[in-house]
Amino acid sequence: MNQLDSITRISSLLSRFVNEVKALNAINQFGINFLAETVLVPIFKIVFDLPNLRNLNTEENNTAGIDLGDEIAKVAFQITSSTDNNKVKHTLRQFIKYEYFNTYNEIFIYILTEKQINYNDSEYNEILSGKIEFIKDIHIVDFRGLLKKINAIGDFEKVKSIENLLEKQFSDTKLEAFKNTLSSPQTELLYSNLLSFTFPDKMYIADLAIEKKDISFPRGKKFFNDREIVFTYKKQNGLRFSADWIDFNKKIISFHDLSNTNHDLSKIVDLGTVEILSPSEFYEISSPHLRAFKALLKYTFSKQMFYLNVNYYHDENMFVFLPEDENIITRTESWNTGRRTVSRDVIRMKRNIKTNHVWYYTHLAFSISFRNYESVWYIELTPEWFISKDGKQKHYFQHEEVTSFLKKNERNQHVLNHVKFLANYLRYGKNQGSIFSLNEFKPLNFLQFGTLLTFKNAPYLDELAWKVNETEEHLKLMQDKDGIIEF
Repeated sequence: MNQLDSITRISSLLSRFVNEVKALNAINQFGINFLAETVLVPIFKIVFDLPNLRNLNTEENNTAGIDLGDEIAKVAFQITSSTDNNKVKHTLRQFIKYEYFNTYNEIFIYILTEKQINYNDSEYNEILSGKIEFIKDIHIVDFRGLLKKINAIGDFEKVKSIENLLEKQFSDTKLEAFKNTLSSPQTELLYSNLLSFTFPDKMYIADLAIEKKDISFPRGKKFFNDREIVFTYKKQNGLRFSADWIDFNKKIISFHDLSNTNHDLSKIVDLGTVEILSPSEFYEISSPHLRAFKALLKYTFSKQMFYLNVNYYHDENMFVFLPEDENIITRTESWNTGRRTVSRDVIRMKRNIKTNHVWYYTHLAFSISFRNYESVWYIELTPEWFISKDGKQKHYFQHEEVTSFLKKNERNQHVLNHVKFLANYLRYGKNQGSIFSLNEFKPLNFLQFGTLLTFKNAPYLDELAWKVNETEEHLKLMQDKDGIIEF
């Protein structure tokens, strides 16, 4: 076989890969895009003569806006299937925002499909402000441009190496394996992140009986909403009640019995106006009533989580696992799946390798939404990470970088295990009886959690087919320490 034959074969493989990317992306299957980042590294090393090129998305100091980089040659790449001009401008803005020009003198945007015939470069120079040179006809590349560069290589051994790399990944057999994962007659059980739950069949509504004139305003405080008025009144009058209620149209709404004079919530309402409604009678009135009911669910959920040392961080809009002992910040939770007992590090410490001092703490966290499908209520659980400097306060220097790294390196198994753990933890929690000495201060778990919504007979996806080009070291990172956890 001569070089012309190799070039012909390379052209065929690249063309086939482009068509497969288009087809899979059209049905919202983007896994092949991530595979391409790793596959292109050894090819670009040869074509662009970049022996130190690395996939930045597989490293701890991962980067937003660029995917591959050679810090020695000072060349970076963004790999994308987006072809429009807005994507180019967004990439360049990211390049400037994160000051990558201090590390790289040149950036290429490689289009996995086919680049447009024309790109409007009128804003490129304005975005880059002279930090680097970017020429659309040179730095925006697709498979045709790549093929031209390969054809210009005079060393047949290098061309043959490129052919072998492409053959290994994009042959008919390999691409067919990817497609078969989407059309295989095999099925599997698919877990959603929707956890069913129930709430009391009664909710209590009464007129708010306090006003601004009933409280002493703190000096300098000018504006109060009704909730602030209630909490200020509560503090000034020595009342004891938690936050699991809402104010709506000058009314207090709660799952607590507002006519029960033993509960301090009754002291802020007009007892003669107490009404009892079923939740559906309330939230089906209008969209504002539905939003109000979801707010009540969130406050009620927050109260239950507080007693489990999981606190809501308003600025981050997430619930964060906190230490149970101020002297012991790390935290591990054991949970029984029904088949075996496993543990989960919900707070772990990271030390500085050089000084051995505590660098930061990584907290398991999650955000929530409430969904009502066909009269069944679900809480939608989205696993998150939170980085603190002391077990409570956000570490502003490390939060974004570390959470981005963790999410980039997590795969389906990690996320599914997080969701399963959270579902189990919400359903069973802890034995709280020993925590509270007085019955009136024990948490009332108005929300009772059920099981995750699952779908039977979902198309089977072969995870191994997407990992064929991963290194052994990176495959280990992709595995959750607990393996596949079954309920």
